[in-house]
Amino acid sequence: MGVPPSLRLGAQVDEGFKSLEGTFFRCTSRKREPLDTTGALLNYGRYNVKGCGALYLASSANLAVTEHLHLNELFEVREFPPRLLVAIRVQLARMLDLTDDTVLSRLGLQRSDLLGPYSEDAAHPSVTQTVAIEARKNGIEGIVAPSALIPDQTNLVVFRDNLPSPDALQVIGFDDHLDEERVKA
Repeated sequence: MGVPPSLRLGAQVDEGFKSLEGTFFRCTSRKREPLDTTGALLNYGRYNVKGCGALYLASSANLAVTEHLHLNELFEVREFPPRLLVAIRVQLARMLDLTDDTVLSRLGLQRSDLLGPYSEDAAHPSVTQTVAIEARKNGIEGIVAPSALIPDQTNLVVFRDNLPSPDALQVIGFDDHLDEERVKA
């Protein structure tokens, strides 16, 4: 499927931007800081091309673990070190809500467009990767989108480079002991 011409985000969808406050979850390597985006920089994802940092969060702890296990399958990871399940308080002022049918309509998208395959090739991004590229260019802090794995739950993709303050993301809990200094990084 080609990318709809309406994907040039701007004034036509400005009313689709929302603020967001809440707690989201992440399953990550214990070797990295909880808010680290290195994984997305090194790999492609549904809402990022390789080389483009994004922080993927989930609306529930169960979804965070499910998404993580799916990635292990996708990248054929057979053995991996222990993981850390982290709760993160999020405060975003400018977020694109792709669970809103009105927003999808303005972008010329359908929900099924968000659940299809994504591209490994940064030169030929998928529809969802194109949405993220445009969102990032337009200063959007994050995208809420339906999970392809658990349909009634959502993922949040945060573009840390667009956050007005590092306080927009706060690690508030984790399932293992970490030194307080590591959490604040």
